[in-house]
Amino acid sequence: MQPAVLNACLDSCKRHLWYLTPQLIVFALCDGLQTGIREQLAKALFDSPKPAAFDFRKPEFPKVKTNKEISIGKQLITENSWLLFSILGLDHPEWLQLSMSEWDQNPDYCKLRQFVSNVHVVNDIAKRGIKLITDFIGHCHDESQRQTLLQVVESHHEQFPIPYSKSTLAKLSC
Repeated sequence: MQPAVLNACLDSCKRHLWYLTPQLIVFALCDGLQTGIREQLAKALFDSPKPAAFDFRKPEFPKVKTNKEISIGKQLITENSWLLFSILGLDHPEWLQLSMSEWDQNPDYCKLRQFVSNVHVVNDIAKRGIKLITDFIGHCHDESQRQTLLQVVESHHEQFPIPYSKSTLAKLSC
């Protein structure tokens, strides 16, 4: 692989490190990861102390070295990994010590899995940009027209965001 392509791939991965923050890594308990990795994550979390209070500042991205394997327990799990459990009122995490084959019988795990499977994660900025381009690119015949059209549509989206709220609809009636 060419160095430029490799660097572009690594840069892209680095922009998504927020998935690996201590607060969000617990989503992986309900993911399709290998059984051993999920059980390792569960053990590391169970062995991690629960905080008296949570730190609600912007999470720090983990320091990931490209030439080293990530250790879930040592690098990704912290006291703040208990945040989702606290929010959902999952006060009995004993299932974290069980074999993964037994997790489905535990109501706390089922509640966590249901929450995680219903969370909608979207990169709104990227999604809007791609949607704008795909919707309107065929209506322009040169680059100048494309750029102007995209700027007009983006300006419209800023004035009238979707989904429409009462205040946004009030602007339309003026």
